[in-house]
Amino acid sequence: MNFLAQEGPTIFGLPNQLVVAAVLGGLAILACLSAYAAQRWAHQCYLELKKMNETLGELKSDSPFKATERPSSYLDEERSE
Repeated sequence: MNFLAQEGPTIFGLPNQLVVAAVLGGLAILACLSAYAAQRWAHQCYLELKKMNETLGELKSDSPFKATERPSSYLDEERSE
């Protein structure tokens, strides 16, 4: 029996369209979860770098070479508009 000669080709007893739709749906869900994980990781890195910057700013405050004030980021929580 030729697979392509069948009237309705199936995989595991399901029509091919359903199998393809299920695989694409699973990939779409994985893409969303991956983007969410990347966003969380980036935010954690931002908070860590912000904390390091504050620590370095405190260490530099005793230095005779003072850094200029920089505008706060739009991600800072204490900034209100």
